[in-house]
Amino acid sequence: MDAAFAETLRRLRPEKGLSQQMAEKLFVNRSSVANWENGRCLPAGKRLWC
Repeated sequence: MDAAFAETLRRLRPEKGLSQQMAEKLFVNRSSVANWENGRCLPAGKRLWC
């Protein structure tokens, strides 16, 4: 997976004050966001345009 994406997300999400709100805004569950942050998978491209 893309380690740079995971690292950037892990750093920026708390800086921007996003937690559960991020998952809600992208219409995914919190475990999906956790998987992205841990580099287990990447979000589908369409999710990033929300």
